[in-house]
Amino acid sequence: MEDDAVSRFHLERGAMRRPPALTWIALAVLLGCAAEPIAAASATAPDSGGARPPSLVSARDLWLGLAAGAGIVATFNADPAIRDEALESRSAMRGLSSVAEHLGNPLYLGSALALTHLAAARVGRPDVEIAADRVAGAVLVAGLACEVLKVSIGRPRPEQAGGEHDRARPFSRYDSFPSGHATVAFAAAAALDHESKAAWVPWVAYPLAGLVGWSRVHDDRHWASDVVAGAALGTWVGLKAAAWEDRGHGRPIHVVLAPLDGALLAGLRLHF
Repeated sequence: MEDDAVSRFHLERGAMRRPPALTWIALAVLLGCAAEPIAAASATAPDSGGARPPSLVSARDLWLGLAAGAGIVATFNADPAIRDEALESRSAMRGLSSVAEHLGNPLYLGSALALTHLAAARVGRPDVEIAADRVAGAVLVAGLACEVLKVSIGRPRPEQAGGEHDRARPFSRYDSFPSGHATVAFAAAAALDHESKAAWVPWVAYPLAGLVGWSRVHDDRHWASDVVAGAALGTWVGLKAAAWEDRGHGRPIHVVLAPLDGALLAGLRLHF
């Protein structure tokens, strides 16, 4: 009986990791629509006249850090209660959670960005092509920073901790804090909001990122404080990556697409 339950669990997880092609197409369309106003905004942007670019570290970063820290501490204390509440509503929201998980998966998001890059190159839209690369750069940097924190902190996931939310084993196999999906989703939202001047983008991008974070708690893959930390990290890195590019450093990442054995190979080329 136990073997059957384990097999069914792995099958369900496998099914969640194989979304329909519509997921990639929908993400690519969203990215393309959000990037549409970039050229017009660039053409009408006022000339700075050689003014010194703003500093990468500002007083606002301190306030953001304090707010994020307060949010993490407050959520940390409520982690067990939030988990219990999420588990009670788990069966009713499973379909929505499965869709939301795909939106924060680096594989699917990266594929959508590569598809946007390719489509923009084909139709002669270098502005959209560059925007896709810049968003991909922010996502990559945020993901790497998240992985460093995961390994350094070593917090067990809810199903690994036996209900104990205050354990940490640095440099172990535990990797719950912060949430990688939330980090990637909010980094993409922040970078996309910066790249696009469309008024509707933040009202769509950030709620979708929040939906990704909710799905991780709903699926019992993360504590709520993991998601709050991932959201803060992703947003901050997304904004800092955009500021770095605005200082004249160009694109830290290029999407490279090439045919391989009848398929399309997507890769990343980094610039420092």
